[in-house]
Amino acid sequence: MKQMKRLELKIIPALTSVMRKSFWEYATCFAILVIAAVVTVGCGKEAIQGNNVNDGGVTGGSDFNDVEDRIGLWVNPDRQDTLEFVNSSKLIRKGFPYGYEEYFYRIENNTLIISITIDDELLETYHPILKSEKNMVIIDNMYIGPAIVGADNSGTFFKLASNCDKDVIVSATEFENASNVNIAIEDMKIEGNCLKIKFAASGCDGRSWNEKLIAVRSDVAVYPHEWMLKLSFENIELCHAVITKEVSFNIEELQLPGNKVRLNIYEYDSSVLYGRSILYEY
Repeated sequence: MKQMKRLELKIIPALTSVMRKSFWEYATCFAILVIAAVVTVGCGKEAIQGNNVNDGGVTGGSDFNDVEDRIGLWVNPDRQDTLEFVNSSKLIRKGFPYGYEEYFYRIENNTLIISITIDDELLETYHPILKSEKNMVIIDNMYIGPAIVGADNSGTFFKLASNCDKDVIVSATEFENASNVNIAIEDMKIEGNCLKIKFAASGCDGRSWNEKLIAVRSDVAVYPHEWMLKLSFENIELCHAVITKEVSFNIEELQLPGNKVRLNIYEYDSSVLYGRSILYEY
């Protein structure tokens, strides 16, 4: 059986993506957890007054305790930090200084419990939900801070609304396995935080297509930072007509420190590896 360690921490560990960790990176992260475990933790911070979760005062907009409302991108603008709740159990944290980190999570007793498995041991951190109201949540123990009673290590996150058709997917595994064979990109442009891609492929009417825009961060140290993109879709239509379609993707998750990133999109049968490039400024 896997041994489970529960750590009442004042921080969420700064871990890199689970899929890309080496043994020494795991060892470093484990050491951080062990050191943090000995930090003196207060007897508990009282919930912030007014519309707090404990008194059931969630008002209007997104209810953080409801999984359908929780799913999406939550941003802490003061710290350039984001929490993306992918589904009812997967969480991605991205932003300065965390990079890109994947976790599992659950909510119990008004507490966000974040977990990761390192060397077959389940490590967990506990983050009380102090306040939740219209499209805003305040979560405790989110940042490294003074090891004293009463220190404020909480984070305030706002849920981003999107008028785009779909969200970009950040996944090295999906990027590696994605195929964009027989897709011809005709145009791409950015409006607000939506990347609109006009493309053509063979089919009947394109209504059954399931388009995905998959991103992976470039390893090249350049500025502005770069993302590599693939447009992929499932096509079960047996017709051979050429269908043109435009789909927009919310690319807010691709924001990195600074005010712009470059998006390079792979084109099938292109003379260069990444056929198109566009600058995303925010």
